[in-house]
Amino acid sequence: SSLCDSCFGMSSIVVLRELTARGRHDLVGKKVNVTLVEGPAVQGWVYAVDPEQHTLVLLVGVDDTQVTPVVVFEHGITQLARVEEEGGERTLDVEMAMNAWRCRTRGTQGGEDDVPLSLDVRRETVRQLLTQQRIPFEFEEREETFTILGQLTIHPPYQAMSCRSTNPTMLTRIQTLLTEHHL
Repeated sequence: SSLCDSCFGMSSIVVLRELTARGRHDLVGKKVNVTLVEGPAVQGWVYAVDPEQHTLVLLVGVDDTQVTPVVVFEHGITQLARVEEEGGERTLDVEMAMNAWRCRTRGTQGGEDDVPLSLDVRRETVRQLLTQQRIPFEFEEREETFTILGQLTIHPPYQAMSCRSTNPTMLTRIQTLLTEHHL
């Protein structure tokens, strides 16, 4: 079986609210078909699943390199099904595809100050980036602020310029990390 059968059973139909954290994680990079309450079905690669609101961020496009992020709210979904392709299920490197999209949109829209991603997507991207880099952090829900080792904070809109610290070395390193990932 190809995708966490313990999370989804043998069916390819997925109910977002019933997914465990592992099930949401296992959906990332997988191709899905989303039947909507209104409008046509949407097919794309799962970039992120909001664990609280159960909102999907899909990368939709004609091929793996020409994708555009699309947000699909849970209340607009009637059915979500994994897509099996010839040769079995495939996983997309969603970070590479998203970075390609960022480069395309920045190239056509202009400056480095463009913020093509929603606040939720940028917050999740920072969370994933800090986790991948094994940088210990805490997230304060009320203030929507990341705190790293009690010495640096990252405030909305979660860009390099929204970092604050009295430690110039730490500040420079985190700002460089965010800038390298187009945040």
